[in-house]
Amino acid sequence: MKIRLTKRSAQQIETILEFIRDSSPTGASNVAARLDAVLTLLKEQPGAGRQTDIPTVRRLAITPYPYVLFYRLTESEVVILRVLHTSRRKAAG
Repeated sequence: MKIRLTKRSAQQIETILEFIRDSSPTGASNVAARLDAVLTLLKEQPGAGRQTDIPTVRRLAITPYPYVLFYRLTESEVVILRVLHTSRRKAAG
C-alpha cells in the first residue's frame, strides 16, 4: 500500500521536527526515525490504527513520543491527514 502525506500533514511534520531540532538535533532525528517506522508499519498493516469518532479516519500514536497521526484508507493508499501533539485538543479524536 502507498503512503501519501497531505500538504497539511507534511507541514505539521516539518514544524514538529524544526521545533525539536532547535533544542536537540539528535532528538529530532530520533522522532523522524520513529515517524518513518510508523509510516512503514502503516504501509504494511494499514489497519494498525484505532478508529476515531469519524468513521473514515483512524489514529495511531507515535510512541514513545507525544504525537498522534490521523489517517484515512483508500483502496490503494494510506492518506496521512494530520500529525498532532497529544496535548492539542483535536488529538483526542
